[in-house]
Amino acid sequence: MKTVAALLFSALFIPGTNAQIGKDSLSRQIYPIEVSLFSESVSLGFVPLFTKPHPGVQVGTEFYYRRRTGSELFQSLHIGGYYHAKVHSAGFFGTEFGYRKYFGNFFLDIKAGLGYMLQYSYLYRYTETSPGVYTKSMPLAHRLTPSVNAGAGYRIRPGFSLFLRYGIFMEYPFNYKGIPVLPHETFHIGARFALK
Repeated sequence: MKTVAALLFSALFIPGTNAQIGKDSLSRQIYPIEVSLFSESVSLGFVPLFTKPHPGVQVGTEFYYRRRTGSELFQSLHIGGYYHAKVHSAGFFGTEFGYRKYFGNFFLDIKAGLGYMLQYSYLYRYTETSPGVYTKSMPLAHRLTPSVNAGAGYRIRPGFSLFLRYGIFMEYPFNYKGIPVLPHETFHIGARFALK
């Protein structure tokens, strides 16, 4: 945790990129580093995010299909993990397509995509091997995670921004009592910075 905080703080002193963003410029592709700390909850609705937070960290980058003075069309790649107390831990990676709109130095963005999650359960899992007969199964589970995120932030200087982001992802397959998917929500606080 201290290392991530130091990385975010030190980003303030990293020189910004020299890339010029013209009306529609891709003359120099930039791959910024994005780091965020987040809270995860198995639910929909904002209350559990703050009353029962489960910590996680995510690191990623993004590349651009279109960059204009006031907007960006991009794709992000990310990897991370989180710990949900007494239930499970998970590692994940994924990609999302997004659109970002600038209002001066403030911006709003929205992303949607698909990921993969490897989940380690702290609860016993059982599989029905024959009618009425259950055996304990592996604690690891593979999941697909379609996701959607909405964020807001501020560009402190070219190449360095701070942001907040709210996201929802679905855990599939879930297969508990006939429920096919399980919704999760996340709340991120992070920074995105570009190196020369």
